[in-house]
Amino acid sequence: MQVLHIGLEKSWRGGENQIFLLIKGLEDRGVKSHVAYPQQSRGYQRFGDIVSTLGLPSTSGYDFRSIRMICEYVSDHKIDVIDAHSSGAHSLGLAVKLLMPQVRLVVHRRVDNEIKPRFLTKKKYLSPQVDRFVPISDCIRRMLIAYGVSEQKISVVKSAVDPDKYDGFDRAVCRKNLLAELKMNDPGFLIGNASAFTHQKGYDVLIQSLKPLNDKGLNFHCLLAGDGELLGEMKQLAKNLSLEKKITFLGFRKDIPEFLSALDVLVMPSNNEGLGTLILDAISAGCGVVATRVGGIPEMVINGETGLTVSKGHHKELARAIETLAKDRELLKVLSENAKAYVRNNFSLNSMVEGNLKVYKSF
Repeated sequence: MQVLHIGLEKSWRGGENQIFLLIKGLEDRGVKSHVAYPQQSRGYQRFGDIVSTLGLPSTSGYDFRSIRMICEYVSDHKIDVIDAHSSGAHSLGLAVKLLMPQVRLVVHRRVDNEIKPRFLTKKKYLSPQVDRFVPISDCIRRMLIAYGVSEQKISVVKSAVDPDKYDGFDRAVCRKNLLAELKMNDPGFLIGNASAFTHQKGYDVLIQSLKPLNDKGLNFHCLLAGDGELLGEMKQLAKNLSLEKKITFLGFRKDIPEFLSALDVLVMPSNNEGLGTLILDAISAGCGVVATRVGGIPEMVINGETGLTVSKGHHKELARAIETLAKDRELLKVLSENAKAYVRNNFSLNSMVEGNLKVYKSF
């Protein structure tokens, strides 16, 4: 079986990491993967190290050059299945399918953004040319059904992490090394996040939640890894709230497993989230989790069992949840251990790969 994975994102985020894990898992099962990504993207560079990768000239889902190149590639490499991993890729896949009806088209949906009721959007989602939709959470499945997609065309395959990569990390050593790198004394309680600085991730709420904790004299420090369009604005917000000594902006980091293993708690106050695989990584690393009750997050973070959840946009509620775990380390330990077992049982890498493979073989 030959599968072509298409994505159009310039950056490397959770979706790209899931494709990477899927490709490796499919390879172990004898399935040959190919990738089509924009030439200027991180995906084109990184996927090119492991599989045959087609460099697309544009990030547009309606670029005729990309459509022609994909059609030629499908023909030359005898591609059986196209797996579209983004909205733009969905558009490209439909165009290719119209020209090459023998290929099967699978569309992954990884976000819980509202599906607009526009004419072209309806044509995309209700097109008979899509053979199967693969949402990564039950939340997204419900959205697709509400939009009018037939339940028979939907197969939920939840995202996953490889927990084994965290087995070799000693959390105490990771913490010591990170603090030494930052020339920082141990603050007592390390809070962190490692997401892109976009509106979706709710960094403004996170930063605002730290103000009352600082005013109370709580011993903590917040480490924020990542870059993005709102990074400068968030740095200014921290300054306006006199939190410069309590927050360190680390920029883009490649050592996310070590970084997460050094934290006490991941705080993820997202405004929307299809699932949020960073949470799965943090849990596997042994972190406690405080997150918002949006999208697919409650499918991982069960309030009071595998973490704490709060309402979207409520920085005071978020502050109380963080304070609870900072003051009750036994609760933090119990939640973290429960969460680790829950993730291993419900978000395994094997289940993710086998679930996608079952979709590919179902045609």
